[in-house]
Amino acid sequence: MNNLRAIPLMAVSFAGALMAISLLNHIVTPPLPNLDQMLLPPSIDTPLGTDGLGRNVSLRLLIGTSYSLEQAAITIVIASFVGLSLAVLSAHAYGRWLDGMISSLAEAVRSFPTLILVLLFAAAGAPPMLLLATYFWVPVWRLLRGELISQQHQPYAMTTRLAGMSPARTLTFEVLPNVLPRVYPYAAGLFAEVLTAQTAVEYLGFGPPIEQTSIGGLILESGRLGLSAPWVWMPALLMVSILVALLAGLMRSRRKSLVWTPLG
Repeated sequence: MNNLRAIPLMAVSFAGALMAISLLNHIVTPPLPNLDQMLLPPSIDTPLGTDGLGRNVSLRLLIGTSYSLEQAAITIVIASFVGLSLAVLSAHAYGRWLDGMISSLAEAVRSFPTLILVLLFAAAGAPPMLLLATYFWVPVWRLLRGELISQQHQPYAMTTRLAGMSPARTLTFEVLPNVLPRVYPYAAGLFAEVLTAQTAVEYLGFGPPIEQTSIGGLILESGRLGLSAPWVWMPALLMVSILVALLAGLMRSRRKSLVWTPLG
């Protein structure tokens, strides 16, 4: 129980750290091209060297990480809102046509590979961030739906029903607050999955405008430079790998006291 009480504080701290990092994208001034310093190797003045236009790779990595984390966080917020809302509807209508319709929609969405679905719509001009959100609401919905269905028949929920509270209000104001602390640990794992997909979309050129630095955009430099200047793109690849590993480790560390549920 103490672990469950600590999870909301962990979630708030994690969200605060992400917000602080994402602000760097709006504070740090992007480095300007300097053709006299193109592809300089790492040195004291430029710890990660310069890119093909003479820009400081260290600053570009900082800005790119901030931007990609910000986009992934917005995607998670949208996906969580949609998934939570549909989970409440599914649990309230469990066994009826509405729950069946939402379940069929979720299965249809998840039957497509993530990148193929996103790239098809991105090629048509839709924002990749919104498309990722329309895909990743499904694991949020699936996890919350199962927990809500199992918890709405517990004694504390039945007591509120006997006291005169409607099933919808019981589900929203009594069951949901008890369920959320149990699913917080999985948010880190979902964030890692979203960040990976976000980076892949950026790498394929369907992400931000060309003037905006991103992790995927920095990794894209590997196709042009290869091993001739690995300091340009290798730090971005290491950065996303470290972030995903940290998020996965955070999920595992907080999940030990909980029953495992697949993100699906």
